[in-house]
Amino acid sequence: MEGLKRQKRRLAHESEESAYSSEGDEESDDSPVYDPSRQPRARGEAGGDGEREPTTRVTVPSLLDKTFDTWDAFEAYFKSYSKQTLQTYYKRSSTTLGARNKKIQANYAKAGQVSPQSELLLDQSFPHYFVCYLCTHSGTPKDRGANKRPRRNVRPIGCGVKLHVLLRREGARYYLVIWKHEGEHNHRVGKQEFDQIPKNRMCLDSDELAEVDLLRKVGVSRKKILKFIWDNTEAEPCMIDVHNLLAKLKLSENGDSSLSDRLSETLDQFYEDEPYGVAHVDIDRSGDKHIARCIIIQTSHMRSLFSCFPEVLLVDATHGTNAEHYKLFSFMVHDSFGHGQHVQHALLTDERTETLRHAIKQFKPCNPAWPQIRCVIVD
Repeated sequence: MEGLKRQKRRLAHESEESAYSSEGDEESDDSPVYDPSRQPRARGEAGGDGEREPTTRVTVPSLLDKTFDTWDAFEAYFKSYSKQTLQTYYKRSSTTLGARNKKIQANYAKAGQVSPQSELLLDQSFPHYFVCYLCTHSGTPKDRGANKRPRRNVRPIGCGVKLHVLLRREGARYYLVIWKHEGEHNHRVGKQEFDQIPKNRMCLDSDELAEVDLLRKVGVSRKKILKFIWDNTEAEPCMIDVHNLLAKLKLSENGDSSLSDRLSETLDQFYEDEPYGVAHVDIDRSGDKHIARCIIIQTSHMRSLFSCFPEVLLVDATHGTNAEHYKLFSFMVHDSFGHGQHVQHALLTDERTETLRHAIKQFKPCNPAWPQIRCVIVD
């Protein structure tokens, strides 16, 4: 059943009159308003006189010389302007207030002088002195492959739209001014193009993001998470957006902790949950770096399984199970139904004989039924 939000969104799309909706007519005079008559034609699309345009040029309303008292005021206005004119910008570069002041002081120091206070900007409520915004389609595509399968859709297509924001001072007053705005796009600017930008497709508030994170933690599949977002939010993502979002949520869950810290935390939790389990980490301290050569985990249930079926032991290796390229060696036995059951997991740095022999040596003292083994099969 189609979600309520999705029904409303579909009805709203059906009632649109053009790609550029004049939503600004109901807002205040200070809000930017885009002229619907400036809708561009696609490259090579026939015009009213039957001729074809060789290129696409779209000019947007200019914000040149517009001033703002705070960064929050500028960001709120710029966000409204971008959404209403269906443009997408990104922050290309910036200069902090401290970096600008240090550069001024260094220039005076080279001349053997002290920089006057009138040359320095001291209002710390403005974190940046200069910020450059570019169109999301700026730059040139960079092919990193052999060009055997060239990409058909690339975002950087050489758009020259840019916007520079500068901090200025007049007496005791500090303010922001847009001192450069080049507003001619070389591509179509419309609702369809605006909605296809990934950050516009996947636009979730904090509550919706928390619900998606909860679904991820309980193990809901990506396909069901995508359907949940479609039915319960205003976003229109595709599957690759869900992949990227879940990867970011998983990365943020780990935080700034290192791999060794997470390993220690996992082993501590294992000891709490498995009082009769076995966990062992063998550290190679021969070089400057201490590297975990072998990580072994065996639960109490695994130990009981081996004591019941110790005659045949199988050792199977699996590759590509983790980002650190450790090889997973699984020790298994056959139960009474002929099914393989894991009795130990060992993560090894390599597949050398001495490394595998070390994992087997760690397996022997923790399993008293070891002498009853009649056959060992290594795959």
